Amino acid sequence: MRILPLNGPTLGGLGGRQPESYGRRTLDEIVDACVAHAAGRGATLDCLQSNHEGALIDRLERPDFDAVVINHTEPDHSGALGELLRQNPAITVYCTRPGENFLKQLFDQPMKTHVVADGEELDLGGKTLRFFLAPNLHWPDTMFTYLAQDEILTGEAAVTLAGAVAGPFLAEAAGLAVSGGVLADSQRATSDRFIYAAGDVANFHSPALGRRIRVEHEDNALTMGRRAGANMAGHAEPYHHLPFFYSDLFDLGYEAVGDLDARHEIVADWKDPFREGVVYYLAGGRVRGVLLWNTWGQVDAARALIAESGPFQPKDLKSRLPACTPHAAAPGAALVTTSG
Repeated sequence: MRILPLNGPTLGGLGGRQPESYGRRTLDEIVDACVAHAAGRGATLDCLQSNHEGALIDRLERPDFDAVVINHTEPDHSGALGELLRQNPAITVYCTRPGENFLKQLFDQPMKTHVVADGEELDLGGKTLRFFLAPNLHWPDTMFTYLAQDEILTGEAAVTLAGAVAGPFLAEAAGLAVSGGVLADSQRATSDRFIYAAGDVANFHSPALGRRIRVEHEDNALTMGRRAGANMAGHAEPYHHLPFFYSDLFDLGYEAVGDLDARHEIVADWKDPFREGVVYYLAGGRVRGVLLWNTWGQVDAARALIAESGPFQPKDLKSRLPACTPHAAAPGAALVTTSG
């Protein structure tokens, strides 16, 4: 099998451009490693990098392939496809139904397409491609292509597994260890050391809670994504951040951190009942989670409280937060305790 990886502008600067973010490996070093890896699996890589779109189109216009698999049709991913198909109208494009619709709108020209079904396979003569539909992971047309014999999963520029529903079955297809999410170590590497998991899909150990967790929210995605990216570039630093989540609805809002499990002992410390206060979740004498209801700027203090070994009784938590401005019990304030 021959594989044609095309790399566009700026990638030629790898190794020297912002090495603290992108690492110190040059594109040539990466290509050499990929070529060797492919050769060990019976494949040939024909790599090209150029800062000029014309050079990439010139390479695509060489009629030495029969089909194109397009995982995503956004113009910055597929802009050269129209000219390729004009020069080689016999080429078949494998894509999703939304992908076919987008391509026809983008290029407004005749083209041969094959709309793939979820799980459909394409026999290449000794190699098999399997297609997984992943609508709205990025665009409605998004899909992943799995090279079964070589256990290679390809998506957009970087393979992204996002969300509780789509992530595990794609990860399992790639042979990754899965248990309530993709299992990741402290540096976010999966059971395959060349694949990292971050964000919603990652099941990781939280030192603060003493167990594995999976969090679907913005703070986790941003902080873990940065750490995973840095570690992929060679930094090798653990991720010990305890992420928080939040929501707002008109004049009510909250920030929450830790394990908000209704089975824990719940201690509600209201400054204004059901309008402003802090709800603590106790288990084994330790604070396992904190809900900050219309109480702002206290997430770090809540993390510090969760890290404390205790032991805590409900009475110990009265006015514990907000930490910066301890308040006396306001008229009508109440400390309410329930057990799950």
